[in-house]
Amino acid sequence: MVQTYYSVRPADCCSSTSNEFILDIDQLPTGTLTSVTDTTVCSGKQILLKVHMTGAPRWTLVYNENSNQVTVSKIATADTVIKLSLQRQVP
Repeated sequence: MVQTYYSVRPADCCSSTSNEFILDIDQLPTGTLTSVTDTTVCSGKQILLKVHMTGAPRWTLVYNENSNQVTVSKIATADTVIKLSLQRQVP
């Protein structure tokens, strides 16, 4: 987190400084994805993936599973595991 100190001054710059305040700026989040289980993926079987996130907690993770969008909200820990069940696509 970056803390920046600001002070508010009147427009005429002749008066004294008014209230000071601190603005906290959180880093932009990043994420990495790694396999927790065997990397062989078979239709109908589950695969576990670990997602490691940086930045401020309470992340929202959005991913697609079998063409369906899945949203996981309010993630409070930097490491979370998601379970995917892959289905074979029929042409």
